[in-house]
Amino acid sequence: MIYPSGGGDAPAPGEQSGVGLYQPDPGEAVEEPAAMQEQPYYLLAFKDRTVYSTPAYWVDGDTIHYFTAGNKHNQASLSLLDREMTCA
Repeated sequence: MIYPSGGGDAPAPGEQSGVGLYQPDPGEAVEEPAAMQEQPYYLLAFKDRTVYSTPAYWVDGDTIHYFTAGNKHNQASLSLLDREMTCA
């Protein structure tokens, strides 16, 4: 029989490949990274039919403040918000 020596994929009989396989303990708790955990998002619908998804918003007087993609802060008059569609 001919066995590979040095450049083959499989080790010759009796040799170890040097590759190990790690399996976590089934009872071990695996915690998701903070970035991977689900975060609630809110949909803000405006009367011009644009809709923004935001992780946070607040109202200050007649102005709604919210964040868009890339954590960009935006604000708009509450009179521009389609409240019926936003609350649906």
